Amino acid sequence: MRKRFQLIVSFSMLIIILVGSFSFSEVTRRYINQQLTRQVVMDNEVIGKEILGFITDQLMQEDDSLVLASLQGLCDEVMLPNNGFICVMDSKGKLVAAPDIANMEMRNMGITDFQGLESPVPYDHDLLQRAKPLLGILTYQNGKRSDIVASLSLGIDDLRLNIHQDTLSVYNHTRKFLNGLIPLSILISLFVAGLGFFTVDRIVQNYESQIEQQNHIIARKNKDLTDSIKYAGFLQHSYLPGKKTIEKYFPRSFALEKSLEMVSGDFFFVDQVDGISYFSVIDCTGHGVPGSLLSMIGYGLLEEALHVQQIRSPGKILDYLYKRFPENLVKEGDWRDTDGMDMAICSISRGEGVIRYAGARNPMLHARNGDITKYGADRYSIGMVTEKPNGSFREQVVEIKEGDMIYLFSDGYIDQFGGPHEKKYMMSRFKEQLLNIHHEEPEHQEKILEESLNNWMGDLPQIDDITVLGIKITPDLLNIQVS
Repeated sequence: MRKRFQLIVSFSMLIIILVGSFSFSEVTRRYINQQLTRQVVMDNEVIGKEILGFITDQLMQEDDSLVLASLQGLCDEVMLPNNGFICVMDSKGKLVAAPDIANMEMRNMGITDFQGLESPVPYDHDLLQRAKPLLGILTYQNGKRSDIVASLSLGIDDLRLNIHQDTLSVYNHTRKFLNGLIPLSILISLFVAGLGFFTVDRIVQNYESQIEQQNHIIARKNKDLTDSIKYAGFLQHSYLPGKKTIEKYFPRSFALEKSLEMVSGDFFFVDQVDGISYFSVIDCTGHGVPGSLLSMIGYGLLEEALHVQQIRSPGKILDYLYKRFPENLVKEGDWRDTDGMDMAICSISRGEGVIRYAGARNPMLHARNGDITKYGADRYSIGMVTEKPNGSFREQVVEIKEGDMIYLFSDGYIDQFGGPHEKKYMMSRFKEQLLNIHHEEPEHQEKILEESLNNWMGDLPQIDDITVLGIKITPDLLNIQVS
């Protein structure tokens, strides 16, 4: 009977020790995994913000296809620890960029499978529409994998940037450490908590070292891209006319330029041929690098129209650009009718007392003696449609007098958000502003316009390239002899 009791007690003690060790190990495993999950989510968020900063500074308002191509390239190149990766999804949870996206197991991120870090309840689908970061664990729809994810809004067309790390790979660090603890005695189990903290610290240090290496890669690529864009800006400014060129042909004038990035899709054009003075403001599709490349093409075509084709009429110049612009971009029949230019062009022939104006979506404003008149443009961009239903661009002839002000501008100024209600500046407010200042000297008008724009914007970001060109009609433009 005693031996039986000893056997029962011994067996009971063995069971208690095993259960205690297992329970202690399980509690320790859960705690370590919880801390690891929290750390990985935080680090994923840090990585995402670094990438967002890079994308926002350089590519935020680029053409959609270029943005997606840049995002896809970044997704293919950036590799994270623990079998991790980055990807981009739209507001419906569908992937638009990911490493080897064609073979990606998870094509659609079911938001109902995304459980928050602090909440046991899956997130609502509506949270995809908000800018708030989503932090937690995503279980793929096929059930083969779950990831620790930080999801941040890109601020572009409701796209979100997701930074993933495989939960199994992360938890393997803990599993390897705890595999030997179950058969140990309860005494050793009492020390596991302290050892667990030490292990987490070691794991986190190793993980942060890998993250630091990835941050160095991103920083280097950011610098390389920034240096390239700076040089592109130098080339663009060297090629396009500057303010000294404007002053050469129009001594009493101003040119307000506020580029959204280091290179611009807006530019102005001035020239004088056969006694006729020309000035124009051109707004190319997009901004940044794509817009600047289109601006180089547009400037070259204007030079070609005036000096090679010897076209003198503003309307005929727009007709020529409308025909030639797509021809400069088409390669083997691959033409996108979303690339083009909005522009207004004017000419003043000395002795006529008139200004000739033609516009492709961009109007002309004429201010005189406390009155301002808007001359509307044709509703077709250069290169944006395949055929104009009305044939040629209209050319309008407007009488001018000494002291009149002529304004050409891109849509960046009037479309800028700001004010107490964060709305667009709008044409009506712009006309009223010009009406109040058109009698001032041109350089003073430029300062007032810039100050007014800055006050209107406040803390809101600039959304587009901004160009305003103001020309005061002087006696030499009218061929009036000054005594």
